[in-house]
Amino acid sequence: MTGGWASLARVAVAAAVAVAASGCHHHRDLNAPGVIDPMLPPAALRDRELEYPGDPGERMLMVTTGVLGGAMGGSTGGAVDLAGEVTVSWGENPITHNDRASRLFIPRGVLIPPRSHGVTLGWSALRVPFDDRPEANPVTGPIYLEVQRSWTFAGVGGGWAYDPRTGGTGPQVNAFYTFYFVRGRFLLGDGWELGGGLQLKIPNTWVHRR
Repeated sequence: MTGGWASLARVAVAAAVAVAASGCHHHRDLNAPGVIDPMLPPAALRDRELEYPGDPGERMLMVTTGVLGGAMGGSTGGAVDLAGEVTVSWGENPITHNDRASRLFIPRGVLIPPRSHGVTLGWSALRVPFDDRPEANPVTGPIYLEVQRSWTFAGVGGGWAYDPRTGGTGPQVNAFYTFYFVRGRFLLGDGWELGGGLQLKIPNTWVHRR
């Protein structure tokens, strides 16, 4: 088990570095700062005050890196599972965000659209079986690709998984809320598994006006 824990430490350090390198957003103000139609007259002709343009809202492209750790159990037994994921997603915000505003417990550098779609590539990089037998050594798990639908702190996804070690392949589904996730999959040749745990994900977001 010594080699397995050393591998676990290396994976954890690499994942922590990847997550620490993210967690900010970048502005690309390519469009005008408001929505106007120069062919329309002012809405209030008798009002001598300035008429300000409408809020154009924003489009966002996010690259999110993260680590997931928890327990999985199923046809082949149970194990502690450590996975890494990269998600590319896109979404829109109907109003322009304010960098100075307080957004609950979200760090100021993190910007998340209220709704988004994405694609996730992940790998259960290390599994440590619950079995204490000497032959129950740590192994690698499946690689998976998912499409994802998210609502700020929550989301669902579905896709396909493949285990290079065993050759098992099949569908999987996933759901998450804030720091928690659950995942189920069925691999032909390996059977089913279900589990969940904690996730740490921080997006790197590129923002531009609509």
